[in-house]
Amino acid sequence: MNTEKQKLYIVAEKQYSNTTWYNQVIEGIYKEAARRPLQVVLCSEAELYGLFPGTILVLLGSSLPFITQYLNLCTELELRPIVAGFEIFQSSLQVSYITINRRQAMSEIVKTLLSCGAHNIALLGVNSSIQTDMLRFDGWAAVVKAYKAGDPNKDVFYSDSGLLACVENFWKHYRNYDAVACANDYYAAYLCSEAGKRGIRIPYDLMITGFGNTRISQYTCPSLTTVALNLSSVGSQVIQLYRSLSKNTDLLSCTATLKSEILLRGSTKEIKKPLPGKAIFQEEIASAFEPTFERDLKSIYALENTLITMDETDRKIIDGLLQNEPYSFLAEKLYLSDSAFKYRLYKLFAATGCSGRADLTELFRQYIPLFTDNNSSVT
Repeated sequence: MNTEKQKLYIVAEKQYSNTTWYNQVIEGIYKEAARRPLQVVLCSEAELYGLFPGTILVLLGSSLPFITQYLNLCTELELRPIVAGFEIFQSSLQVSYITINRRQAMSEIVKTLLSCGAHNIALLGVNSSIQTDMLRFDGWAAVVKAYKAGDPNKDVFYSDSGLLACVENFWKHYRNYDAVACANDYYAAYLCSEAGKRGIRIPYDLMITGFGNTRISQYTCPSLTTVALNLSSVGSQVIQLYRSLSKNTDLLSCTATLKSEILLRGSTKEIKKPLPGKAIFQEEIASAFEPTFERDLKSIYALENTLITMDETDRKIIDGLLQNEPYSFLAEKLYLSDSAFKYRLYKLFAATGCSGRADLTELFRQYIPLFTDNNSSVT
């Protein structure tokens, strides 16, 4: 009987690996792996080059540059990635992922504040350069717009310049609000502490909610109403996806979105009455696969995802189009049948959101004029 353990390879973003969220995810992975003949192996980037094509690799990180870098590497090395805890918006990517619906979670906690009697709700602590923070913004904005409880253009206090500047800016305007939803528990804990120093009574003068259900959220004064993200379940679901992908080599990718839970504590008032139902997220199905923030960057997001997924033949097609080579000449040069060439061409149009050759070449010339088949792999 073969008792040798299978190996689950993991790469973690250095900065992320020092966080509470990472610890919860990795704890869930180890706990579930211990129930099976499965060995968890933490890898460096250099060690990935020794893995066989088709090996499943788990990516743990919170920043877009990290995820993009390693998805590129997985494509280069023909590895099968599972992204844990990070939303993937491009439906054409063959990437497995498990995540929490942060947008929905924030919308639920804002609706909870409304049910507790809030009328004007600020959002505090989101960083405009962090994808998961902007998902929280999206959830908050959808609810306050639907219930006329805030203005997404005026009632957001960003953390781009740091905690102190963010909170100090809020105190200049806090009398405009009876509630504030914080992007995470740490900002909420700091805000509670500073409110006490200013004689502001929580929750009577100002209700505060956190996000993340960290240990500290239980011991603030008062304790924080917050969102429990259940990141340990993200870890255990990584193992389930690993097993599905291992057993089914024809399975290109799997996805799972886990629910969160609102924990009511002392930083909010008692719920007065349920909210009347409203359609909060009114968007086309197609937009579900792209960020709902920074719409002006839509073409650049699409271009980046195209660069991640294209192979050598796609690069040669793009290079030929940029050199104004006719379709028939390109197809013959690349030894592609007419139908195979058109299939690849239409896939490139779809991935970039372009309507035809002119749009596609203009997109590349506008944003990445140095792109050619010869230098497209340069980092």
